[in-house]
Amino acid sequence: MPCTDRKDLPDRAVAVSVLSLPPNSCRVLTVRCGPCRAIGPILEELAAEYGEKINIVKVNVDDNPATASQYGVRSIPTLILVKNGKVQDTQVGLLSKNQLVAILDKNLN
Repeated sequence: MPCTDRKDLPDRAVAVSVLSLPPNSCRVLTVRCGPCRAIGPILEELAAEYGEKINIVKVNVDDNPATASQYGVRSIPTLILVKNGKVQDTQVGLLSKNQLVAILDKNLN
């Protein structure tokens, strides 16, 4: 499944689009954030490599404050791994591809 990094999901769509599709990774960011922009291409690569195993979506905290509040986001980028409707892992900050692969593989097994 391609990374839905090109569109923002509104607060009301997050529960449907993210929480109902196991497993998922939810990337929480703002467009002004340098590390958020830097991690984008890495997540695009992972979306292509993992295919249907994972759905990566972007939630802009500026446009969707309720979602950021719901997940306790205080810093960006925040990556939230949701599996079967439950948060499995949360990572804050810019991570390397190897770090992201380790997190995904740990939680996909």
